[in-house]
Amino acid sequence: MREILYSLIIVLYLGGCGLDETSERQVTQDDIIHDFAIERLQDDIYYFPSKNTDDNTTHYQPLRRFDIIFTGHDIDDASGAANTSTLARAIPGKYTHLFSYIGKDSEGFAYAVEMNTDENQSHTVGLDGLKVGGQLYVYCIGSDFGLKACPKEEYHYGLETYDYMWAKSVKSELKEQLRSHEEQLMATIKDDLQRAYPFRLPFELGLEVFITKTIKIADDSDQQGADCTSYFTSLFEEVAGVCLEDIRLDASSLESYYLYDPLGQDAIIPEKYNIFTQEGDLPFAELLSDLGYSRQDNQPRQTSCQDAQIVMGIPTPDRLFASPSLIDIESISEIIQ
Repeated sequence: MREILYSLIIVLYLGGCGLDETSERQVTQDDIIHDFAIERLQDDIYYFPSKNTDDNTTHYQPLRRFDIIFTGHDIDDASGAANTSTLARAIPGKYTHLFSYIGKDSEGFAYAVEMNTDENQSHTVGLDGLKVGGQLYVYCIGSDFGLKACPKEEYHYGLETYDYMWAKSVKSELKEQLRSHEEQLMATIKDDLQRAYPFRLPFELGLEVFITKTIKIADDSDQQGADCTSYFTSLFEEVAGVCLEDIRLDASSLESYYLYDPLGQDAIIPEKYNIFTQEGDLPFAELLSDLGYSRQDNQPRQTSCQDAQIVMGIPTPDRLFASPSLIDIESISEIIQ
């Protein structure tokens, strides 16, 4: 019996479980959040507690690095966060935000990166127009099955603020392409975290807008900042040569949404961001119809992928969710059934 025990200890030690080896590999929430040591995260499966709006239950999806988590708000839920209904209507589609899982620390806590506004949703209006505060963030988002909370609560929005969440992965051949560039992708994300790569509105709102009355869709490849969707679509394209299909809305589709869709007609620009009339909330429909502004597409551009697609418009979470380049991640509850 003693020989078996000794053999087990030796096997565990040689397998990387010796005390010295383990202490060298320890990585904590502070290492990730404050020192951005994301290269030390393990690409382990994370059982993410997804919320399915169809049956109002929690499902557990096994995620791997670079899988994308989509989130949204229930526009009919009056008990939601203060800006929930505004956000849910302003961005077309069921899913209005996204972030990406990148690995676990030594204690088994999972981490994700996201491009988002800052906690106070700060903003400035200057010669270059409206700028909304925010940047690329990395957060601890919990443990497998949501059983343990993160040691420190530093995710200023928090998963609990979303009414539903569902994850998807890119197709297997595209995932292999991401994995072959994993080191470069993680290094780029780390560099962007260190330099606080800025959040950017998907529209150009400089002073020329008041002269031309044209609101142009921002170029998502010009390295001047990004929104939650364009950060990851550009990252995958520029670093790994992975281009995702059918993920953009053009200016005409956006105008139609705000002018004719019942949800879009209720979408507003909140008072603090209203640089057009500077008084109260401003419906997008009023901006486009009564005030005479129009949307304009960005310049078509050729992607850096093998097929060299020509793209224009704005990538949105809901369009990305429905992209043929993404596949479902089967949840545990579905497997058990």
